[in-house]
Amino acid sequence: MPKDSTHRIINYLILSVFILLNFFFNLEHDFTIIIVFMIAYVIGSEFLSPDLDTNSRPSQRLGILSYPIRKLSKHRGLSHNILIGWSLKVLYILIIIVAILIVIDKAGLSSYIPKIQISNEMIYASLLGIFLSNLIHIITDRISTFCKRHT
Repeated sequence: MPKDSTHRIINYLILSVFILLNFFFNLEHDFTIIIVFMIAYVIGSEFLSPDLDTNSRPSQRLGILSYPIRKLSKHRGLSHNILIGWSLKVLYILIIIVAILIVIDKAGLSSYIPKIQISNEMIYASLLGIFLSNLIHIITDRISTFCKRHT
C-alpha cells in the first residue's frame, strides 16, 4: 500500500487538477464555494482519511477523536468502503459539531459565536470535498494492490 506521503502527493495533485478544471470550464467562479471545497478536501485528506482505522498520521492528527472510527472499522474495513466510510465520517463530524453547539449553548456562549450563513452549495461542496479526497485515497490503494498482484 502507498505510504501516507504518497497518498498526500496524489491527493493534492488531483486537487490541483480539480481547481484548474473548475477555472477552465466553469463560467461562474464562486470563490466561496471553491474555498469551501478545498478546505473540505484538505480535511478529508489530512484528518478524515480512510486510514483512520490504523495508527496512521491522520489518526494521530485527530488523537482521541479517531478512537471511535478505529474501533468501528478493522483495517481496510468499513473506512475503506467508498460510501460507508464517507458516510460514517460525515455522521461522526455532525455528531461532534452538534455536541460542541450544545455545550456552547448550555454554557451561555452562543451570543459570542458569529452567525454564518451556510448555503446548500457550501454543504454540497464540503461533502464533495471529503468524498473525493477519500475516493482518490481508496482508488490509489486499489491500483497499488492491483499492481503488486500483477508484477
